[in-house]
Formats: sequence, C-alpha cells, structure tokens
Amino acid sequence: MRESPQLIKHDRGIEPTAAEVAEAVGMETRPLSRIMKEAGIQAVNCHRGGVKARRYTFELKEKIKEMLESEG
Repeated sequence: MRESPQLIKHDRGIEPTAAEVAEAVGMETRPLSRIMKEAGIQAVNCHRGGVKARRYTFELKEKIKEMLESEG
C-alpha cells in the first residue's frame, strides 16, 4: 500500500497543513476539511516557526493510518 502524503510528512517530522493535504489530493481546503472532520480527523490550529496554520498533528497519525488500512 502506498503511504499517503500526510503520513510521509509525519514520518519526516513535519505536520502538514490542511492546505498542503488538500493540494496533494487535488481538492479545495474547505470541502476536504469538512470530509476529514466527518471521518473524525480534524486539523488543529497551531503555530510552527511563527506561522499560524491548520495542521494535521502528530497525535492524529495512528487514526489516519487506521482509516487508510480499513479502506485498503
């Protein structure tokens, strides 16, 4: 199974922003965020390097993996 962009970034120690995830899957941020939230994966507002953004944090990694495995 090919690993998702979110998990690849997590493996590198980078929490991807909601916008980066949306770009990677070819969707607009708002509908993707709504879909992810409905699935129980909600981005978190946080500051990294002085920049505020909505990010899919490390705490979500196991939940994301479980979702991907159940689909695959």
